[in-house]
Order: sequence, then structure tokens, then C-alpha cells
Amino acid sequence: MNFAYRRHLAWLLAVVVLLVLARLALPYMVKNYLNRHMDRMGDYHGHVDDVGIHLWRGAYSAEGLSVVKVSGKVPVPLFAARHTDIAVSWRALSHGSVRGKVEFTHATLNFVDGSDSASGQSGKGVNWRAQLQMMVPMRLDEVTVHDSTVTFHNFVSRPRVDLKMTGVEGTITNLTNADRRQGRRVATVEATAKVLEDAPLQLKASVDPLERSGDFAIDLRATGIQLTRLNDFARAYANLDFAGGNGDFVMQLEARDGQLEGYAKPLLHGVRIFSWKQDVEQDH
Repeated sequence: MNFAYRRHLAWLLAVVVLLVLARLALPYMVKNYLNRHMDRMGDYHGHVDDVGIHLWRGAYSAEGLSVVKVSGKVPVPLFAARHTDIAVSWRALSHGSVRGKVEFTHATLNFVDGSDSASGQSGKGVNWRAQLQMMVPMRLDEVTVHDSTVTFHNFVSRPRVDLKMTGVEGTITNLTNADRRQGRRVATVEATAKVLEDAPLQLKASVDPLERSGDFAIDLRATGIQLTRLNDFARAYANLDFAGGNGDFVMQLEARDGQLEGYAKPLLHGVRIFSWKQDVEQDH
């Protein structure tokens, strides 16, 4: 009896040790898996600095996620996130389906305009939804973004351009789980941000993830934009700058079956424009 007891205890201890070792090795295995699959994505390379495993809530986290362009010379990454959390959606699981949720915190998305394709950066040429699904090997139910930034740069213009959208808070739902058996379903996007430091922006959009014709609807509003904060952009692209004024920008667009309807309107107030070429160079 004592021998059998000791044998079962030995087996139990062996199982516990194996589970502990597997738990300790799991973060390194997931990190290596992610870095191996993101090593080369067309013109881009992805990397994570560290991975944490949270078994109790069915999740893992990635620290220092970055995606950089490997062709050309672009000094900023296309995408970087200080913290990424990837978890099973318990609400969906309670209804009998396995879906994932992704949460990005302190993320930055950088678009770059350049003199050629080597010095520009727009993210074209990669199926980013497929890459995201590689990180989340299940149907993607929700993507949220907290305290993040979107930038537009031109490092080769004179002057250089650096426009920022800060404090981005957004949610994308139903991104990959459209189900034709339940009729037409769409992914929805809702986001808020600050444009050029303090101008509030609101965005609502919808798109069918499985629709090949590219149907979508978008409603975007940015109000109280100080035009003088656009001066680097105006000088670089229009050879003028603003001496004063403010503006709003509203856009409502809908695309269906290849037909685009709607409007995009800049509404400017108290505008004063200064032309460097006309007012200084020509008039001495």
C-alpha cells in the first residue's frame, strides 16, 4: 500500500513538474512563433520584445510589438504598440463560439509620403487581416485601441511635415465573423481622437468584411481645427501658409456595388492666407 502510494505520488509530482516547465517555456515558444511568422511580410518585418501568458483568462500579451519597413529608408515604424492583449471573448464563448479580442494600448500608426516608393510608407502589399489572424488563431470578434496616435510624415519635403492625431480611442467589432446564414452582417468602427493637438474628431464607419466590391459607409467630423497648425503641410504642398482662421471638416460617404455617393466638405472661418512666393519673393 505504501509502495503504491509512493508511486502515485511520484507520478503526480512528475506531472506537476512537467506542467510547471511547460508553463515556464510557453512564453518563449509563443514569442518565437510570433517573431518567426512576422519575420518577413512582404516589404515589412514584425517583431515582439516579450510575451506574457495569462492562462486564468485565456489570454496572452505582447510587449513592444513593432512593424517596420525593410525596403527603403523610412525612419519610423509603420506600426508600434507598447502593449497588446489578445484574449478569448468569454461572452462569445458562453454562446458556443470561440472568438478572440485584441486590445492595443499606446499604439502608433505612421504614414509617410516620400519622393518615391522607397521613402514612402502606406502599408500596401500586405494582407494585414491575415497577419492579425495569425496572431489570433480564432475568429476575431473585437479590436480596441486606447490612447494611441496616427501620424502623417513627409521627411523629404521643405519644410518637413509632421501631422498628428492623438488620444485615439476606437473599437472595431465583427471584423472577421460575418455569417451569410444570418443575412448581411457588417463590421463597425467607432473612434474619437484629437487632431492637431485639440480639435475633436469623431468617426463612425461600417464595412462588410466578406464583400468583394468594397461596400462601406463612413461618417467623419473634425471641428475647431486651428489652420495655423497646418502651416508646414500648406508650405510643403501649396507654397502658402495660414496667418489665421479655423475650420471644420465633415465627410459622409457610402459605396455600394461600385457606386460612390456622399460629400467631403472643408468649412473655413476667418481665413487669412500668406503666400511666401507672391508676398516675399516677387514683391521683395
